[in-house]
Amino acid sequence: MKSHTLRLLCFMGLVPQVILILLFLKEKISTPRLISKYYTDRTSNRINKTYNMTIPYDWSDTAKRFQNRLSQKRKACKNYKFQKILKPNLYYILDIPRRYLMCAPFKAGSSSWHKTFWAMRRQRANLSMDSQYFTHGDWQGNQGSSFHLSDGNRINIIKSVHGDDNFNENPPNGSSFRLILTRHPFARFISGWHQKFHNTDNYYWRQLYKKFRNLKLYTKKLDKTHVMAFEDFATYAADNPKIMKTLDGHFIPISTLCKPCSLDFVYILKAESADVDEPWLKRRLGMEDINVLRHGIGPGGSVINENPRTNIKKYISTLQPNVIAKLYEIYEQDFTIFGYTFNFTTLEAGGFE
Repeated sequence: MKSHTLRLLCFMGLVPQVILILLFLKEKISTPRLISKYYTDRTSNRINKTYNMTIPYDWSDTAKRFQNRLSQKRKACKNYKFQKILKPNLYYILDIPRRYLMCAPFKAGSSSWHKTFWAMRRQRANLSMDSQYFTHGDWQGNQGSSFHLSDGNRINIIKSVHGDDNFNENPPNGSSFRLILTRHPFARFISGWHQKFHNTDNYYWRQLYKKFRNLKLYTKKLDKTHVMAFEDFATYAADNPKIMKTLDGHFIPISTLCKPCSLDFVYILKAESADVDEPWLKRRLGMEDINVLRHGIGPGGSVINENPRTNIKKYISTLQPNVIAKLYEIYEQDFTIFGYTFNFTTLEAGGFE
């Protein structure tokens, strides 16, 4: 009797241990593992308080927006084949240890992301992430990061794993995180003109006038704050669509700069909704420990960030219909691939979600 009781007690003592082992094995099999150093639950609705959100935040709505953008891009790119290896590009910024690849075109919110990628390197080197230490040389270092990769890293940095486009589950182990910044084409065009032809930015407009000699010939209207009025620059663009594809990185279409149909960018961050989408994206990427703040914005750099729908209409309404139509043709792929819209009758812009 004593021996039977003893065996029973021993068995009962093992039961909790067996249950714990089974639960551990189940978790290990069913949950995709990430790079252990950066592992966190990236599906939770809880948001880090440091984001200081001032409006209601819905995690599921954000995931749905990213899913819709990806579906739109893949639909527009259905006849393209994704490349197998990364080709060097000035607008690609990388972080190999975290497997981050971002295409960061000018005038689409690239400045803060350049500082973010720089800050990740600083963090690994145990250096301060204060933006006061960020220099133009660091920016250039970011832009050159895709030119100095081994063949293995060229493949791994764009590696796609089944399920890495499921925004409601933790990202699977082994996949890279491929991001692209976008902005409404007309908003980006207006912002580029406003900053680069502002009479305080002598470098850019002087260089453009020097390189494209007929550009200055279009300067007809007087503008007190710009060396070239918006209507004049828009007319130049409409008359020279081929030049606009090579004019300057602030005006070249994002679809030309980033090759979104050649690379399977999964995360599409729109400038117009970045304020509410970045908290979700940074948690998804495991970037909650990286917090880089802007230290000022260049003259006119964000002229239409607030209420872009109204401000796009304000500027575009000054143009002739044929000029508007030709501008649309220049950026047509950006409209189609990223789901942006424009109504030629009402001059209403859309597709910001």
